[in-house]
This record gives sequence, C-alpha cells and structure tokens, in this order.
Amino acid sequence: MKPDEFYRSSDLPSPKAQERMWNIIEHEITDKRGKTVFFLHKRSFMYGVAASIVLMLASFGVYSGVERSLANSRPDDIKFDAAYRSAIKELEKVVPAVEKTVVNTPKADILETRKEQIALLDTEISILQRDSKRGDLSELKQTKLRQLYRQKLSILQEMIENGEIPL
Repeated sequence: MKPDEFYRSSDLPSPKAQERMWNIIEHEITDKRGKTVFFLHKRSFMYGVAASIVLMLASFGVYSGVERSLANSRPDDIKFDAAYRSAIKELEKVVPAVEKTVVNTPKADILETRKEQIALLDTEISILQRDSKRGDLSELKQTKLRQLYRQKLSILQEMIENGEIPL
C-alpha cells in the first residue's frame, strides 16, 4: 500500500469541519496552558527557593568547615601571632589611645618615652607581620614577633597600673 493512497478523499474533513476542529484545539490549548503554566511556575518557583536555601546552608557549612580545618592546621606560631594581635586589639579598644593622654602630668617625660617605645614596637611588629604574610615563617622571626607583642602588652599594662593611661 502506498502512503498517498492510505486515506481516500472522502475520508478527509471538509474545510468548514477543519476550521471548527482547529478552533476547538486552539481554545483547549490556550485554556489548559494558562492554568497549567501558572501552576507549574508557582511550583517551580517554590522548588527554586527551597533549593537555593538548601544550597546556601550547605555552602555555608562547607565554608565554615574548611575555615575551621584551616585554622586547626595552622602552625602554632601563627596561632600565637593571631592571639597576641587580638589581645592587643582588644586592649587598645578599651584603653584610650596613648597619644591622647594628658601630657601635663608630673611624669610627662616617662609617658613620652613610653609613647616612643610603643611607636617603635608598632613599626617593628608591622615589618615582621609583612614578612610573615609573604610566607617567611622562620623560627627566629616568629620568636621575635612574640617578644615584641609581649613587650607592647607589658608596657600598656604598666601604664594602666601606674595610672598613666586613664580608663
């Protein structure tokens, strides 16, 4: 059998019947598409929001886990450095700046000397910190950095105990 001869011409619908059939099909498609598409968009939107929240929480968990493992894998020298830095930063937040203290005290010379000592320690600390950021983690430099931090903390502590820095 040939494909052209499968249907006879009497089997074909009339042009008017074809027009009615296509109108009904078009009407059914537009009605169903409007309701279905809106419903699917709403559902996919909700799935997208839920997926993005899950993805955000998972990425935060991965980030904090990696950060924690990196913090634990740091050498002790870097941990000490960070501890000293945070201790000095917290102390400097509580204590007013040394430069802003009253200079008209009887111990003005001692206070000026201590200010100079702190300024020198700060410059040496910043130099050693720059070297450590570049990757130079030699034992000698780390020991020197810890000594500088200790000296700065002890000077600030003495100044507070002697009443040279008002609280």
